[in-house]
Amino acid sequence: EAGGQLLETAHPFDAFTGGTLGEGRKALAIRYRLRADDRTLAADEITPVRQAMIDAARTAGATPRGGE
Repeated sequence: EAGGQLLETAHPFDAFTGGTLGEGRKALAIRYRLRADDRTLAADEITPVRQAMIDAARTAGATPRGGE
């Protein structure tokens, strides 16, 4: 939902448990594709959608990596 109409696909492609993550935690990598039928997307269109998806993940209890 957070990706709106521009989010074409979202698929988890890697999961990791154990190691330094701690008990009951999982690292999950998700590949997503943003697309518009009528144009090439510009960075200023992509950035707020990406941020909305990160915010939705946080709301769901996730801790995004990469300084987001």
